[in-house]
Amino acid sequence: MRSQFNYKIRTATLCCCYIRSEHKSVRSEYKFIRSEHKFIRSEHKSVRPEHKSVRSEHKFIRPEHKSVRSEHKSVRSERKFIRSERKFFLNDLLFTLV
Repeated sequence: MRSQFNYKIRTATLCCCYIRSEHKSVRSEYKFIRSEHKFIRSEHKSVRPEHKSVRSEHKFIRPEHKSVRSEHKSVRSERKFIRSERKFFLNDLLFTLV
């Protein structure tokens, strides 16, 4: 009976030791993750103002970009028209020569 009691005490002690060591490792992991999280948060805070300035710059550039695009479209259509006119003229000239 006493040996069974001693066995239970030893088992309980081993369980406690194991739980204690697991708890230690979990705590150290938690501390590491927490410090990493703090670093990421501070990095994020430093990037935020820069992001805001880039956004405002983007808002400023966007209308300009739109106007450049529309200008580019008109230039392309003009070129197309000129090509077609030239083609027509050359065909007409060729027909006249023949």
